[in-house]
Amino acid sequence: MRAKVARDLAQRAIDFTVRSQNPQRGGWRYQPYPQSNDVDTSVFGWMLMALKSGRAGGLRIDEQCLERAAGYLESARIPGEGGRYAYQPASRRTTLAMTAQGFFCQEMLADTLPAWRNANGPTLRRAARDSAEHLLANLPRAADQDGVNYYYWYYATLALFQEGGEGWAVWNRTLSDLLLKLQVAGEWGTAAGSWDPLDRRASQGGRIYSTTMAILSLEVYYRYTRVKGK
Repeated sequence: MRAKVARDLAQRAIDFTVRSQNPQRGGWRYQPYPQSNDVDTSVFGWMLMALKSGRAGGLRIDEQCLERAAGYLESARIPGEGGRYAYQPASRRTTLAMTAQGFFCQEMLADTLPAWRNANGPTLRRAARDSAEHLLANLPRAADQDGVNYYYWYYATLALFQEGGEGWAVWNRTLSDLLLKLQVAGEWGTAAGSWDPLDRRASQGGRIYSTTMAILSLEVYYRYTRVKGK
């Protein structure tokens, strides 16, 4: 009975996510559509991960919602920049975090929508190479955010784990060492074992946000399986 209740609640959450999508632009914003007609890649990534997880758990996912999501991702990729992704399509403003998030979203959609992957194979492979090279070139310090960006690190870890190979091995080893060095150690009371809110986003989310993102980054390689589609 408890499992059925949990499954029903999860399905309702997925259904709400689908209804909240902007039907014309294919993305999401902080307020659900139609309360907001705007979209951005950051919220998009979290919503797509929820949909991907729901499908993996056997929940019903509207295929058209995923196809609209693929359209959004195409609009967020910056023309002439290969695998760089914008925070919002119209702004063309990109960061390491948005490129990492867009890269991971591409991998999720390529696995979920084989027809889309097959139709755009060469473009997606070029974008993946460019994204990976860009992230690895900024390994792991986030040059665009005072050297520390837990959000960027998490999504880059997700994306590069999916790619695998030597690039992933180097990234994982380097970031793991850095995160362990940043962890609060010694006699620091209730802060012991946590991570300080060092970057600009963390200054808003605080110690819980910083610690959560750091732990999630360290867990990626055994909490997820690699998708089949590339």
